Amino acid sequence: MTDRRPVKVFLFDIDGTLLMAGGCGRISFVDTWTEVFGEGHPFDSVNFIGRTDTSVFAKGFEEVFGREPTQDETNRFFDAYHLRLARNVANAPRFRILPGVPEMLHGLTAGRDCIVGLVTGNTTKGAAIKLERAGLDHFFSCCGSGSDSPDRPTLTAIAIKRARDLAGGKIDVTVIGDSLLDAAAGRANGTRILLVASGGTPSGVLAASNPDVILDGFGDWENGLAALKGIAGGLRAGTDEVDRAAAIVKNNGVIIYPTSTLYGIGGNGLEPAVADRIRNIKNRSDASFILLAADVESALALAANVPPKAAELAGRFWPGPLTLVLPAAAHVPAAVQGPHGTVAVRVDAHPFTRALAAASGCPIISTSVNLSGEPAAVRASEVDWRLAAASDIFVVEEPAETPPGLPSTIVSFDNNQTVVLRQGAIPGEQL
Repeated sequence: MTDRRPVKVFLFDIDGTLLMAGGCGRISFVDTWTEVFGEGHPFDSVNFIGRTDTSVFAKGFEEVFGREPTQDETNRFFDAYHLRLARNVANAPRFRILPGVPEMLHGLTAGRDCIVGLVTGNTTKGAAIKLERAGLDHFFSCCGSGSDSPDRPTLTAIAIKRARDLAGGKIDVTVIGDSLLDAAAGRANGTRILLVASGGTPSGVLAASNPDVILDGFGDWENGLAALKGIAGGLRAGTDEVDRAAAIVKNNGVIIYPTSTLYGIGGNGLEPAVADRIRNIKNRSDASFILLAADVESALALAANVPPKAAELAGRFWPGPLTLVLPAAAHVPAAVQGPHGTVAVRVDAHPFTRALAAASGCPIISTSVNLSGEPAAVRASEVDWRLAAASDIFVVEEPAETPPGLPSTIVSFDNNQTVVLRQGAIPGEQL
C-alpha cells in the first residue's frame, strides 16, 4: 500500500492579503491606549505591517513605562481594544475585501480536499471581527494568531500543528502573506511561501525574501489559484493540451472539459476520492456519474458482463451519444457505481474526451457542470465561476468545434432487451 499524499494546507495572513481594514487597527490601538492608560501613546512610530498585536502592545508599553506589562494590564487593554475595534470595523468607510479574494478562497475550499487556515498577527478575536465584517470567516478551519504567541514564527508553527491534527497525517503547507515578516515566519517553519504586493510592500522589496511565488494580488483569481495549487500553465487550457489535462487526471485532480453534448466535470473514474470531491464541488451528494472511455474495448472492460445487445449497440453507436448501463466490474469503485452495482459507460464522440482517457490511462468521470438545482453548461461561457474556481484545470473550447447537442441516450438491459432510461440524442426507435 502506498502512503497517502500529503494534504495541502494554505495559511493566510489577513490585513493586506485578504482585506484592508481602513486603518481600524491602528486607530483602535491609539484610542484604547488613551482610554486605559491615559495620554502619551507610543504607536505613531510603530510599523504594524506583519507584526503581532500582542508584540506591538508589549513593545509600546515598555517604551512608556520601562517594564513589561502584567497579564492584568494586557487583558484590560485588549478587552477594551476588541470592543472599540468592533465598532470601528463596523463603521469603517474604507474597509474593503481585496479583489479576487472571495473567488480564490471559494476555489480552494469548495472541493474540501485541502485545509485553509490563518496565520495572523491579529488576536483571535480581532481576526474574527474583521473576517465577519468581510463575510470570509466561514472559509477558515484553523488559526495561529497573536493570541497564541507574540512571535510570528511560533504562531505559524501553532497553526501548522493544528492543521496537521485536522489532516490526521502528512501535510504540505503554503504560507501566504504580504510582508517580509510573513516570509520569515514561513521560512522558519520550512513551508512554501507565496507573497502578494497588495498590502503596501512593493514586489521588489518582497523579492528580497526569495519567496516561491510573488503576485501583485488576487485580482486575477484564476492566476492566483493556479499559483497556490501549483498548476503550471494556469487554470485554463485548450483542447490541444491533452497531456497537461491528463497529468491533472493522473494526479487525481478535477477537470472541466467539453464533451459532444454538454460540458462535463470529472477526473479519474477509478479513484473514489475524486468522485467525492466532485460531489462536494457540485453540492450534490447524490450526483450520478458516467465513465467515458477511450475506445469500445476499454469501455466494456468496466462491466462484469456485457449482454449481446449491449455489444451490438456499442459497435453501432460508439463513439457517440449513447450511454450503456451495465453490471459494474469488480475494479470499479462503489463511489462511481449506480443503483444495484451498475456502471454507466460511453465512448464519447468528442475527440478530446477519447484522447484524454487514452493519455490518462483510466476512464474519465463525466457529470454535468452545474451546482445542485442549476442548469447544466453547454458552452464554456456558461460554466459557473464557482465550479471553474474549484477545478484544477478548465479546458475551454470556445467557439466549440463540435456543436453541442442533446444529452446522451441512456439505456440498460433486461434479458438482453434494451430499456431506455433517458431519451437523448439517439431516438429510442433506432435502438
